Amino acid sequence: MFAAASIPISNLYVPDIRPVWRECFRVLRPGGRLLSSFFNPVVFVGDRDPQFMEQGLIRPRFKLPYSDVHDLTPAQLAAKQAGGEALVFGHSLGEQIGGQLEAGFMLKGFYEDKQPKPRFLIDRFLPTFLWPLTPSSPDTGGRGQGRSGRALTHPGKPAAGT
Repeated sequence: MFAAASIPISNLYVPDIRPVWRECFRVLRPGGRLLSSFFNPVVFVGDRDPQFMEQGLIRPRFKLPYSDVHDLTPAQLAAKQAGGEALVFGHSLGEQIGGQLEAGFMLKGFYEDKQPKPRFLIDRFLPTFLWPLTPSSPDTGGRGQGRSGRALTHPGKPAAGT
C-alpha cells in the first residue's frame, strides 16, 4: 500500500473544469490532499502577435474564460487542428480556486512561481504558475473515499494521517 498517489490532470485542455474538481473531491478519502497547478489567468488575456512582444507591449485582447474554440479566428483554429495541436482553455481564478472550494475542498496553502522560460511578455513581470493546496475535509462523512482507500496527494508529501 502506498502512502500517497499522484494523478496528473491538465485542466489547460478541459473546457469546463468544475466537474474535474468535483470528481477529484469524490475520489479523495477524507483528509486527502489535492495539489493542483495552473496558469495565472492573466496569461490568456494578452494578444500573442509577435510584433507586440518585440515592442514590449502587452495588449489585452481576450476575455476570460479563454477558449481556442471561441477566441481564435477560423483560420487560426483550422491551422491548429490541422497541425494536430490540442485546443487550449484558460480559466478564471473563480473557476480554478472557487471551483475547488465549491467541490468541498478547503484552501490550505498557496504557492506561485515565475515561468523559467518566458513564452509571453507578461511572464517577465509576474508569477504565472499557481499551486493551491486544497485538502478534503476530514469530516466528509464518506464522501471523497476513493476505491483504493489511498489519499491522493502531491508526490513527496506524506498522505494525511501518516
